[in-house]
Amino acid sequence: MVPVAIATRLTCSVTMLAGLLMLVTGPWIDGQQPSVLAIVHVGLIDGTGAPLREDMTVIVSAGRIARIGRSQETAVDPGATIVEGRGRFLIPGLWDMHQHLGSIAEGTVRASTLLAAGITGIRDMGSPLEDILRLRKDAAARGQFLYVSGPLLQGPLPFHMPMFLSVRSPAEARAVVGELGRDGVDFIKIQDAMPRDIYFAVAAAVRRRHLSLAGHIPPTVTAMEVVDAGQRSVEHLGGRFFGVLAGTSTQARAIHVQEAELYRSSLRALERHQDPPDDNMKAPFTTRLVETYDGARAARLFTAFRRNNTWQCPTLVTIQGLWDGYTDADKRAGERLFEKSLDVVRDLHRAGVPLLAGTDIAPGRVALHDELALMVRAGLTPMEALQTATRNAALFTGTLKDRGTIEPGKIADIVLLKANPLLRIQNTREIEMVIAGGTVRR
Repeated sequence: MVPVAIATRLTCSVTMLAGLLMLVTGPWIDGQQPSVLAIVHVGLIDGTGAPLREDMTVIVSAGRIARIGRSQETAVDPGATIVEGRGRFLIPGLWDMHQHLGSIAEGTVRASTLLAAGITGIRDMGSPLEDILRLRKDAAARGQFLYVSGPLLQGPLPFHMPMFLSVRSPAEARAVVGELGRDGVDFIKIQDAMPRDIYFAVAAAVRRRHLSLAGHIPPTVTAMEVVDAGQRSVEHLGGRFFGVLAGTSTQARAIHVQEAELYRSSLRALERHQDPPDDNMKAPFTTRLVETYDGARAARLFTAFRRNNTWQCPTLVTIQGLWDGYTDADKRAGERLFEKSLDVVRDLHRAGVPLLAGTDIAPGRVALHDELALMVRAGLTPMEALQTATRNAALFTGTLKDRGTIEPGKIADIVLLKANPLLRIQNTREIEMVIAGGTVRR
């Protein structure tokens, strides 16, 4: 007679084994690409905006999606590797559209961590040039897509970092844009610390090179000027000077003057090896931004964003954490500004301004799933939030013909979930399997 405790363990082991055999059959080796892979009886959320389709079969062959159909109507090739998808949900591979992978060593680990979390596409917003170009090549070999800027551009700064290029004149800015374009970057990224003349020189050089410009709204230019200059995406709702909120204020002109002077004071402090002033993070300034928000001004600015196809990557999860280490009063004011940022995202979305999901979170944490939850908190539906990290990302990067949705002919970047993200967006964390370029990566 077998003791009850042992019998229970044996029963659990047999049940787990049976479950695994039901989930996957065929010549399965993690990290390799089966000749034909069939995910059967799965709930399909294809990323196009179409509603959930239940009991579907998705056939993957040679790294691409070969066929999609209802399971009872779709034949599976003999010898195919079969994944049983009952009670599971298939979504397109996710993208984090604001990352900094950094050096080869850091970036390799970081990209692999993101891939395991279902992130098959990454827009890198500033890393050392040689490292990120090599990381892009290495990532492609494992089925992960990188869209990269190389080092980000700053105005004149009295220090050097590998991820920055400090440009000191419009002529130097034009030359640097040309060099980066020849090196093979996908776009140009700009940061806060940039004089007006250099910003407009960069924007003009980017247009001539048929590249695109992404980044902050420097304190020396306005949100509307960024639109007119053709900037393709705005990060963090403008950056640490909160350029989008500044552009929606009834006191926009005075705030712009204050921010430009704060920028100049920061440069003077850095030249003296002192800490730069941070009035832009203090309660008087952030409270002023919140309390002077004007719906009519916002509507005009958001209409311009939509008309010029100026995308927004709000990185709400980063804005939420900006006031760590500040006083309680500053934190309370920061919380108000964060709540207003959620309102801004809601209003941008209602105005038809396209949104991207990105995080800008340092290594050690995968935050994209948190960002999607914040998008829903801001007023997007779970489907719309999911699209900010799938279809929208592919559309923005010009790769929608190959990526971003689950459709026949497209590259097989897909994530199998244990629960339905349309019922609860946090279910994007419930990952059963990640397939990148047709290869199983988790």
